[in-house]
Amino acid sequence: MALGYSTYYAMPRLDSYEAAAKHEASVKPIRGDDEGRKPLGRRDQKWRRIKREADGSIIIFEDWRSDAGDSWFIRYTPTNELHIYDVCYWNKASHNEIINRVTGLTLFTESGRMWAQYDGCTVPISSRAKPRWVGSKYVKDGKDPEPSIFVRNERGNWTCLNPERTITHQVDRKGAKAVRKRYAAGLDYIKVLASLRKDDTPKHEELVDAFSDTLLSHLPKDELVYYYRTRQIMPPVGHHLFIHTHAAYLAGLIGSDDPRDQYKAFLWLMREEYETKTLLRRADAVLMMHHHDEWLKQVEHEPGSKAIDRYKWALPQTQTA
Repeated sequence: MALGYSTYYAMPRLDSYEAAAKHEASVKPIRGDDEGRKPLGRRDQKWRRIKREADGSIIIFEDWRSDAGDSWFIRYTPTNELHIYDVCYWNKASHNEIINRVTGLTLFTESGRMWAQYDGCTVPISSRAKPRWVGSKYVKDGKDPEPSIFVRNERGNWTCLNPERTITHQVDRKGAKAVRKRYAAGLDYIKVLASLRKDDTPKHEELVDAFSDTLLSHLPKDELVYYYRTRQIMPPVGHHLFIHTHAAYLAGLIGSDDPRDQYKAFLWLMREEYETKTLLRRADAVLMMHHHDEWLKQVEHEPGSKAIDRYKWALPQTQTA
């Protein structure tokens, strides 16, 4: 959510390391606070903090811990570099506004990423490695990349020293056609069956019967197969829970020579969908996710130019730019 007027204007404008260091030195810690927290702006919002690190850097972060750890998103270095990270878990309007107020950079969120506009250019802000839940704790997928680094140019404007190499994807028509050709028998079966059953929409019970072995292997013994549980195990295509392991399994059903597997693929594709045209688009989405290396081709853009990857959803997270 966006910040309130009093919150936004309580924060200082820090145009340089010298200004940040001077301001940090002038802020008194919260009285009686065991951690010695120094608020960035309003003193009743002590989780939004400014801190001097051992190397002299001034960091800004939102955290209750005394150690910022990997939660800082603005850093001023003694060499007059400004380091910025996108928010690790999700990008919020409030973080854009904090960075805008403190540094003067114009930021916005699009396609789930933080972008900065500067001196006629637009760049995505570097994102930390996103954590995933493993066992009983969150574990990061690899190390954090280098932050986005800004310095003042000869005109006094911020400029990015390391603009991210922006790569997007486009459909390779020849590749997509070759993939569809290999799955032609299954796709034709699904299309014909959808036409025959246009007035006979499959019910949840039919899906449960067809996938009984798969569903029961994921459920505790004697648990009833409720709709919401099957939706978690076998989410509809396009749902945020539908991932590449689902696409691989469903593509295997579509490409099978066994009509029973093709029938099961039809039922899964029909989850919460009743139009043949959309059904075939869903089949395309499954094949695109499973054969993304063949279906899609990369397009590299000039550093500093804005480019949104409309097919990012089809790629494993580790392959996104």
